[in-house]
Amino acid sequence: MEKYNDSCELTRSGVPLFRLFHNETSLSNNTSASFDASIQNAFDDENFMHEVLNQCKKRKKSLGGISLDKVEVPNNSLFECLAKRRSCRDFSKESVSFKKLSAILFFSYGLVSGKGCTVPSAGGAYPIKLIVCCNKVDGIAKGMYQYSFQRNELTLLSNNIDYNKITGSKEYAINCAFSIHFIASPVLQCYKYQDRGYRFMTLECGHIAQNLSLVSEYYGIGSVCSGGYLDGEFINFIESIKNLGCYKEDMYLYEMFFGYPLHIN
Repeated sequence: MEKYNDSCELTRSGVPLFRLFHNETSLSNNTSASFDASIQNAFDDENFMHEVLNQCKKRKKSLGGISLDKVEVPNNSLFECLAKRRSCRDFSKESVSFKKLSAILFFSYGLVSGKGCTVPSAGGAYPIKLIVCCNKVDGIAKGMYQYSFQRNELTLLSNNIDYNKITGSKEYAINCAFSIHFIASPVLQCYKYQDRGYRFMTLECGHIAQNLSLVSEYYGIGSVCSGGYLDGEFINFIESIKNLGCYKEDMYLYEMFFGYPLHIN
């Protein structure tokens, strides 16, 4: 599929439009300070914070529509997980069992009964690769692994986890039991769906991330999604480890951190 670029809208420099957007909005160690400053400036801006508060009030104010019945949370694990799901930013030092990690990966992005995957994928291409960094998982050596949902197994990429080349969210990385990083190959998606295939890849990340969040909640493990990932640096890091060329077209799209909440012993 070397000609997948031909299906896409090209810029004057010959770069596919979706890749130009991805590259221009990528985060690196060189640009992360500016990104962090922008976030802090928003918090410090009284007008911005006032508008955020107003938006929350507007959402709660009735517009004269049809009021739906109040729903009690059923005694059902799915609904309970939906109701309890919260972002967890403070992790304890407790390790996670290999059995729970296995369950979280399988039910979030696995083949159920060997037939269908637990998430939809445009055209059935399944372009998302999950890179799992294990820090404190019982029964598995610390290291960076790639999860194969087809085989339901982890393949060791490296015993070295250099979070300085993976994420700007160091505060989560240091204390988490494990983290999951979403990378994707646009080759099949963008050959079939042109530049719009990029959207489908990001949507698929959302499907997987929500599953990961809910399944980890079921097992009492906290999670937090992060947008502080270092796009190109992580891809280059993986490429330097394996030197196989199989990641050079990939894009880093999302990351999540997991661990027992600090208040749970």
